[in-house]
Amino acid sequence: MDDAEHRKNLEHEKKIFDKLIALKLDRQSVLVAVGGGVVTDMVGFAAAVFQRGIRWIAVPTTLTGQVDAALGGKTGVDHQGKNMLGAFWQPALVMLAPAFLTTLPLRERRAGFAEVVKTGVALRPSILADLEKDPDSILVGRSDTLLRVIKACAREKLAIVARDPGDRGVRAVLNLGHTVGHAIEAAGGYRRWNHGEAVAMGLLVECSQAADYGKMTVDEKDRVARLIWRLGLVPKERPEPERVRGFLRLDKKGKAIG
Repeated sequence: MDDAEHRKNLEHEKKIFDKLIALKLDRQSVLVAVGGGVVTDMVGFAAAVFQRGIRWIAVPTTLTGQVDAALGGKTGVDHQGKNMLGAFWQPALVMLAPAFLTTLPLRERRAGFAEVVKTGVALRPSILADLEKDPDSILVGRSDTLLRVIKACAREKLAIVARDPGDRGVRAVLNLGHTVGHAIEAAGGYRRWNHGEAVAMGLLVECSQAADYGKMTVDEKDRVARLIWRLGLVPKERPEPERVRGFLRLDKKGKAIG
């Protein structure tokens, strides 16, 4: 399957179901998802609903997958909004192999660091310090620091997931940058900006708002912005604010008031 966000929909999910039925899989079968976040989301969703649930294993091959997407059991597809249809279905095993990252094009390697920065801002500032030391070596994917960062992000996310597996409370901290980020993805038709670029831009907006509301200091906001720009996470082409605002209203994390 094509690991592309614009194919993460019911039409392409149906092809997975058709294949599972054609192969005569049963409730003892196990699915293995080898790929980026789109693959693990879609295969995990197939595992969650095929014959009311079968086991699956995630082998994320991107940095986004290794520090975020493949961890925590969130699965699903996009439908009018990002991940509007899905299920919580924990994988039986997640295999993190950083060696995969050296095979990725530079744009994809960069994109994964948006989730790393998010984790550093929300949960462990030492991750930001690691990124600031030698971002060039980390981007190449051959740094011991990168391995330490991946482990730190995985531990932080799994600790939060263990406290809130159904995403009804404290797990919301992992959404930092994603409300605006998901709207940016949708505004670009899930083609113009990849997930990491969209989340990075979302982080810039949301950290700026946090500083305005006194939830971050101006120095903290500027530190995040410097790191995002230094990692090359912001694309030259930016979304139109009005179009992004329209998609913000479809965000599944929104709450009705009144």
